[in-house]
Amino acid sequence: MKLPSCLRYTALAALAAVLSLEPVAADPSLPTDCASVFQGQRLTIVVPNAAGGGYDLYARALAPVLTAITGATAQVTNLPGGGGKTAIARVNEAPPSEMVALFDSATDVIPSVLSDATLGMTMADLEVLGIVHSDPETWLARHGIDLADPSTTRLISAASMIESNLIPVGLASLALGIESKVIAGYNGSVENTAAILRGEVDMASASLTTALRARETNDLDLALVLADSPHPAAPDVPVLGGPGGMIERRSAGLPAPERAERQRLGEIVVALANGPRTLFAPARMEPRTKACFEAAMTAALESPDFRAAAEARKRPVTPVTGPEADEIVARIATAYLDARPLLEMLLASQSR
Repeated sequence: MKLPSCLRYTALAALAAVLSLEPVAADPSLPTDCASVFQGQRLTIVVPNAAGGGYDLYARALAPVLTAITGATAQVTNLPGGGGKTAIARVNEAPPSEMVALFDSATDVIPSVLSDATLGMTMADLEVLGIVHSDPETWLARHGIDLADPSTTRLISAASMIESNLIPVGLASLALGIESKVIAGYNGSVENTAAILRGEVDMASASLTTALRARETNDLDLALVLADSPHPAAPDVPVLGGPGGMIERRSAGLPAPERAERQRLGEIVVALANGPRTLFAPARMEPRTKACFEAAMTAALESPDFRAAAEARKRPVTPVTGPEADEIVARIATAYLDARPLLEMLLASQSR
């Protein structure tokens, strides 16, 4: 993850200066090492969802910026299936010379890697290249679901895989005193939304950005934001925790110990449900290749051209790179491990 200081600052200064989106040879002000690394290469961004979803839109805004910065050909590969694990395995198994990045939520990647032994890997096998944007998870629901109504006691949710929904659906439902059932097998937000509209499920977990777009374009409600205070982008939507939050409202008549336990569960959910849209590289990538790839990715994420292209697709950009991005992902992994016993219990109950 770490570049030598002389390479990091020289590369970033040179890369950040490249703003044109025209495919050209690598900028001559790049260090010679990087120019030779990028020469004739292909950069691949692997998205674990079908084309047209939020991650795909971000990736397709990012690819031409990478091409302009490096002179190499940047492409997007969609690999839906396996609840994101197909894409994770593709990136992890890439040869060390290949410049490839996985683009997915850290809150989805971490549970998959840490809970599925068939992947044969740990989080040490992935390195963070940067974070594109972070926003909280939400509950996107059909009309008529009123979480403040005590009679709302059971909900069915769509998901790509059960494991990735243990926190935003399973644990959040437990904190609210609602029985939840997750139906897995839907690939990405587009299929989740379609399942709600067809009446197959009541709701689905979605990032706030995705949920706001779905609310605008479909006949759906944004029922809950998994946060502990109102979000500026959705100030009218109920939140899970905090004063006046849905946990407090639904547990008002319960004994104090049970109210406290539900609030504790809510705090775990809020900590783990602020999903950073993260770019990961395989840790075994050749050091020189990885150093140049990370420098190019940092420059692309911070480029005004990427921001403009993403925002034209109604996708906000709040990039985080370097040690700060590493720390954000590491905190999520630590919180997930702390909550793992409870999540394993939820997984067992969902699998019955």
